[in-house]
Amino acid sequence: MKKTILITGGSQRIGRSIALFLKDSNYNFIIHYNKSSKAARELKNIINGHGRDCEIVKTDLSKISDVKDIIKRSKKFFGPIHAIVNNASLFINDNIENLNDKLWYDHMNINLYAPLIISKEFNKQLPKKSLGHIINILDQNVVNPDTSFFSYSISKSALLSATTIMAKSFAPNIRVNAIGPGPTLKNIHQSKKHFDQSIKNTLLKIGSPPEEIAKTVKFLLESKSITGQFIAVDGGEHLS
Repeated sequence: MKKTILITGGSQRIGRSIALFLKDSNYNFIIHYNKSSKAARELKNIINGHGRDCEIVKTDLSKISDVKDIIKRSKKFFGPIHAIVNNASLFINDNIENLNDKLWYDHMNINLYAPLIISKEFNKQLPKKSLGHIINILDQNVVNPDTSFFSYSISKSALLSATTIMAKSFAPNIRVNAIGPGPTLKNIHQSKKHFDQSIKNTLLKIGSPPEEIAKTVKFLLESKSITGQFIAVDGGEHLS
């Protein structure tokens, strides 16, 4: 039986790379997006062109009332969902000195509470005796934090703790794991020079290309004995 995977924030960047890497796997795809409708439609067409069924679903993850319906809406396409990649993320720089309510709650809603609600609803809809998997995309800085991106870092660290707790709570039918990327794609806060330097600062001098994140997702999806684990796919940045 073909299974269904939901990838949040799946239309761009790491999420897109994960979807494209898995396109030859035996999954139906549901690609979540918020504002990037054009990119979502383009990705859907690519996956459909490879003979895989793919649908897209729009949800603002900062609106928890909408988040609670994303699983129900997604199930209408292909039936029960068997795997979730909680990839969508807010990434805005702040620190303890300039901390404000809006940034704090936006980060907590999108990066922490939304994945938890999605995981909760995923567990409820999984048929009895079926096996499911949740993969949370975090950040290597949950191991090696610095003073920047304060709200973001705390939200991801909390999701790491939740990964362990959910692995215990949802066993034996659902495995829950996490991946921590390092320098993967240049973000809006970086110059090319700064991004290139961040890669050079990793132990392996390669950072974490998107395809390496995608390979790790595939590995975890196929590894039936792994749960509650965090894998830093960061070129050793968390050690440097």
